[in-house]
Amino acid sequence: MNRVLWVTLLSFLSFGCSVPAPHSKAQLSYGGHLFAIPANASVILSTGGEENILILRYGAAKGERYLGFSDMAADRSLDLGCRPSAFFAAVFADGADAGCNKEGIDAFQKVFVETKETGVWSGEKLTVYYSISDDQSFLFAFDKSDTAFKIDTDFLTKTDLKDLVSGAL
Repeated sequence: MNRVLWVTLLSFLSFGCSVPAPHSKAQLSYGGHLFAIPANASVILSTGGEENILILRYGAAKGERYLGFSDMAADRSLDLGCRPSAFFAAVFADGADAGCNKEGIDAFQKVFVETKETGVWSGEKLTVYYSISDDQSFLFAFDKSDTAFKIDTDFLTKTDLKDLVSGAL
């Protein structure tokens, strides 16, 4: 997995040496899926380890115009009480799955559903729940083997996010 990440990072460095076409895309392999991300990230950070966090920044300002990928299975602070896919289905579909942490569902709904544009994009490979607002958007993605990861950004639109995951669905 680390070898794939390093190859991907090195390919991004080569993109930085060319002048991109408007709205050009690069392919990123994360969690065994290919995503069409904006090309020419100005900074790429990978924490490595089991958390497998990857952050791409598109601009000079620290903490702005970022795109982040993280493995939710490594997040020890989550107390879901059930499979991640069942928990997030309950959060976004407003249903309860037996065994899921009801307080956790309520808390996630307050943060990711209330006053946000939400929905689901499904395909043969992935199910992606989205939570979109003007200042920050989140995608919670699950594949058939129940691998769970989060994608978050502060600058991509709903259309951009759909384009990002379309090839992976």
